Amino acid sequence: MKNCWQILDISQTTDVDIIRRAYLALLPSFHPETDPQGFKQLRQAYEDALRIAQSPAKSVWQPEEHEVAEHEILLAFRALLSSDSERFLPSAWQRFIQQLNYCSMEDIDELRWSLCTIAMNTAHLSFECVVLLAERLRWLQEENVGEIDEEELESFLYTIAKGNVFNFQTILHLPIAVQNDTIDFYQMFARIWSSHPEWLTLYLAQHRAVIIPDDANLHRNLLRWYSTSRLDIPELLDYARSWREAEPDNEDARYYEYAQRVYCGEGESLLAELCDYWREYPSTQADALMLQWC
Repeated sequence: MKNCWQILDISQTTDVDIIRRAYLALLPSFHPETDPQGFKQLRQAYEDALRIAQSPAKSVWQPEEHEVAEHEILLAFRALLSSDSERFLPSAWQRFIQQLNYCSMEDIDELRWSLCTIAMNTAHLSFECVVLLAERLRWLQEENVGEIDEEELESFLYTIAKGNVFNFQTILHLPIAVQNDTIDFYQMFARIWSSHPEWLTLYLAQHRAVIIPDDANLHRNLLRWYSTSRLDIPELLDYARSWREAEPDNEDARYYEYAQRVYCGEGESLLAELCDYWREYPSTQADALMLQWC
């Protein structure tokens, strides 16, 4: 029979962080529904390793309050949030949520706000995913008995309802550092646009995203943000054209295509179309494009 170190696939150690990392790395391979025996064995090995690490000289170990191992649900949640391939997948979150079905009501009550706190302290979080957990644990409906600041909780739930600036699933194929940098760039972009749009030019002069995620809503927002700020984004010029062709009666699509062609520096070939647009859709926006082209 394998001992705890063999199950965890590490050498015997008193370093709790090494033990925890080994456990988190193996946890996704032992789902309590598909492999309950393996899950139980892994959990037991983790607890045994912690006992040995924290009190190697004692034959009978009595845990102190601060030494109690973290609940496996919380560990599984941390493992999900740190997974570069699953953290933004609703299906992976659904599998995690199914584990809660094996918990008693008392455990659920104990875990509810601990899970919420972990989510609130996670920098790169898919709101499309976390809303599934919020609904399962009834974060909006259940009484928060002082475990989380009420204003912070309300702000978090409001932010979840608004949704992410783009679909994070579109960048899961990238290295996790690139994922995080891309999210940080667009979240800050949206925040500046919402509160201080006059700072946008300065922000873009200092930062430039190398990745434009494949998300149509983000593309349309970028066309609006850049065009309103009279900035060019040549990477989306083809998308602007295809949007206008797909929706020929959409005035926004038409305007953003012409705006980007102007700001990207298209010359004489644009003049006839721009004049037609100016006559057909007279507006201060059309006037501004004509002046910019000139």
